[in-house]
Amino acid sequence: MSQGSNFPYCNVTSDLQLVFKDIEDYAKGDTLSTFTVVSGNDKTFSKHNTGYYGAIYEDGVELTEKTSIATVQATASTWWWDTTNDILYIHCSDDLDPDTHTILGMIMTWADLKAASRNDAMAEVEGYLDSVYPNPLPFCRNSYNSAKYDGDLVKATAIITVRKIIEQCDPNNPYINMLWKRAYSKEEPFGLLFEYKTHQRTFSFETSKDDFNGRLENLTLDSDSTGRIYISGRGNCDDHRIYRIKIDTAGVVETATFKVSDDNGLSWYSTEQNTYYNYIYFVYGIWLRFEGTFVKDDEWKIEIAGRALDAVRSGIGSITIKRNPKGEY
Repeated sequence: MSQGSNFPYCNVTSDLQLVFKDIEDYAKGDTLSTFTVVSGNDKTFSKHNTGYYGAIYEDGVELTEKTSIATVQATASTWWWDTTNDILYIHCSDDLDPDTHTILGMIMTWADLKAASRNDAMAEVEGYLDSVYPNPLPFCRNSYNSAKYDGDLVKATAIITVRKIIEQCDPNNPYINMLWKRAYSKEEPFGLLFEYKTHQRTFSFETSKDDFNGRLENLTLDSDSTGRIYISGRGNCDDHRIYRIKIDTAGVVETATFKVSDDNGLSWYSTEQNTYYNYIYFVYGIWLRFEGTFVKDDEWKIEIAGRALDAVRSGIGSITIKRNPKGEY
């Protein structure tokens, strides 16, 4: 299941318009005309062989779907598509012929089309990155809204969402190829996600290319929190270390304070230190900076592998032993 199914990677309003300001121009359906009054149902009009529609609009206002000619006849501002005979029935808001209005038919509502395209885009993002990042993506697991995600993740998802919408509305549109390239293109090579996959860019949870030289993980974020921690530097301790940082005074940066655990949460000590926008020294070559508004008990984990673990990772080596003339080694 896509991580974003619960906490979407982008919203379907401002995030889409930021990457493609004219996206709302694609909220168009098929214009339908030449309706015929239904015999014995003076307020109901029909059009044959329309094909399936999931939403009908009268002068920009969505009509309510019904399940029979009788229910359409009984209620204004309604419609029904007869699946068996491929006939569309409409009862307009003023009981008049639909040809006196602008009638649009869409496969789904504009809101549903944007949401469905966004969900497909999230799956595409995860599928593209799953060879280099775990799934769910580490910086998404405890997020509660798209504002918590890295800006590039939001942007990439919005780009792909826009592309998918345009593909459905206008399959031959030249913008489609441009949007492909903005997200990723193996042929060029080019694209925002391509740069992450090839390690030309790093997300906020990655302080370096070496995973354990200061790896940051969100543990708990309140739904009202917009706080983030960023780390820099390279862990230089000898042994493996796990630290936790927890907000003990809520507020904006430079008002909020934090406490620290150096035993993975078993015990805590207060730093009596405010959060800061600029990097401040933490431990073992690791530096921290803070952004946003923090809620009490927001918590993060920082893991440092240490040189001893790096030595274990390096594999088994060998040395040459020679016997000297005296028979000593």
